[in-house]
Amino acid sequence: MQPTLRETAGRRISIGPSAGFTLVELLVAMVIGSIVLGVIFATHNVQQRSFRQESMKLAAIQNARSALAYMEQEMRMAGYDRPNSGLFGLTDIRLDGNNPSTANATVAFTLDMGAGGNTDNGSLDADETVTYLLYDSPTTTSSAANDLGRTVDGVTELVAEGIEAIGLAFAFDNDNDGRLDWNDINSDNIMDSPAEGVFWAVDTNRDNLLDTIIDTNFDGNFIAPPDPDADAVGGQPLSAYLLPGGATVTTVPSDRIRAVKIMLLARSKTPDLNYQDPKRYLVGTKVVPAVAGDGYHRRLLTTTVKCRNLGL
Repeated sequence: MQPTLRETAGRRISIGPSAGFTLVELLVAMVIGSIVLGVIFATHNVQQRSFRQESMKLAAIQNARSALAYMEQEMRMAGYDRPNSGLFGLTDIRLDGNNPSTANATVAFTLDMGAGGNTDNGSLDADETVTYLLYDSPTTTSSAANDLGRTVDGVTELVAEGIEAIGLAFAFDNDNDGRLDWNDINSDNIMDSPAEGVFWAVDTNRDNLLDTIIDTNFDGNFIAPPDPDADAVGGQPLSAYLLPGGATVTTVPSDRIRAVKIMLLARSKTPDLNYQDPKRYLVGTKVVPAVAGDGYHRRLLTTTVKCRNLGL
């Protein structure tokens, strides 16, 4: 429509359509703005969720690493006996239950490094026996998961929170030649990888003697149960293997142990409702099944300790 003219106070004013947005334009702008805000909000949520999950993973890993470092440092000194009294070493390698697939490992050892004047005195004093075990600490924020404890002289102190399982395996020198025993298939006295490897054994019948190899292909990893829903743990008795020197044995005493492999399964302190862990974990001989819907982050960490005071 053409603008009209009229005289107002001696001036000519052009009257036409008003400048601005139409209703349709406003609606389109609102829809586009809503979409942009929705994308920003969704991206923010994804990033927040990812940050929360990574923080939980990192906390669980750091927790297990700290515990491993603590255990490794002390277990390396197991058997410390400067006067050479013969009273110190690994003293208990039994599981905390009769079923290897559900029992956690424990370990006790002695070292001549007690408090005060007990160090280097050649006598086994009350504060020179150390035991690592899982227990429910009353000082932790949650009792839903076990904690790693260290017991000395009857008092258990907290080492790390939220350790769901602990596994231990032991390498030994049964013939006392100063080297770890391995599966020397061709008897050439040379460890030929990957077919040959160190024997990693456990005490499955709780008599404090090593009796079962749990790394049957000698790759450093332990045998997983063949049935995903079964609790049976793989392994072969020591008598099934030809030990160095052509000998076979049914048991190995704990004083022949020279190295320890430690496995800790750490769990996050709080659950994440947006996370599901489908994994089953084999921690030594203990099977930790996947728990549907619990939302906890888990991490399995492993380290090997060569006990330098046990004759290796």
